[in-house]
Amino acid sequence: MKRFTSSRPGGAALLLSFFLLALSVPAQATDMDALGVRASFKACMDQSGEVASSTNDCMDVELDYQNSRLEQVYKQLMAGFDSAGQEQMRQAEQAWSAMMGAYCNQETESGAGQSLAAYSCTLNETAKRASVLEYMNQHKETARRHTSARPKRTKRPN
Repeated sequence: MKRFTSSRPGGAALLLSFFLLALSVPAQATDMDALGVRASFKACMDQSGEVASSTNDCMDVELDYQNSRLEQVYKQLMAGFDSAGQEQMRQAEQAWSAMMGAYCNQETESGAGQSLAAYSCTLNETAKRASVLEYMNQHKETARRHTSARPKRTKRPN
């Protein structure tokens, strides 16, 4: 397996651009199908009758699935990076996790409605992040070729 390295000029910038893309897409602008949210979750929610405990059960199952999906693709990506790329990936995931926590818990007060909204946000953001990492994983060879094809920067003569 070829490793994606970030040692060439522009390599880190390209890697960073993938992560910035993930942070810049607002949650409400995405479709649940495009995020990889399963039809079984939608069916469960339809059958829940908007009863909080049933809705939470549906969300628990789907969030477990989305977390597993995210963990799996994260491991696949990490295996393809050199040590510098792995460190950038760890930092990006920490930044994403902090951003998601702040975003999903903003203005959340006690109460079932707000808690449910925060939980729904967490599920959607986790599914979105898994989709972004899957996209990166599918296109990492293209990114590696693009990065290695860039000429080295040289200083301009004065």
